Amino acid sequence: MSAVMSGRIGELIAALRLEQLGVSTKISPINGFDIIASLNGKLYRVQVKARNMPDTSRPSHYMWTTSSGSRRKKPYTNKECDIIALVSIAHENVFFFAVVGETNVTKRLRVNLFDDRSIAQSSWDQAINKLDDSNRSK
Repeated sequence: MSAVMSGRIGELIAALRLEQLGVSTKISPINGFDIIASLNGKLYRVQVKARNMPDTSRPSHYMWTTSSGSRRKKPYTNKECDIIALVSIAHENVFFFAVVGETNVTKRLRVNLFDDRSIAQSSWDQAINKLDDSNRSK
């Protein structure tokens, strides 16, 4: 599967899970982030990262690049997106996390985490709470 195809499938899976959670979505027509999510009158910019296979050096984990740039990786900040959606294509499941400050260049999660069908809901709720807490402290 090509990287473009994986990316597109990841966007669709993330949008599907969000819609199932009652969050309105639109695949973003501009570069910079992949999905515009709307909940309770607030807009969230969601960057989607998708994996089809576990990490070759650590098969019990998926590894995503949570940064931009081809040569020198630049970690995502809240200037680029509000939430990153880490998608397991094989599980058709998503783990969301808030971008508060700067992310790491990579993110690893255990493959079996995506067996939990409630992970999309619980991680979305945690991401929204973290963003709300961050906005209150500004």
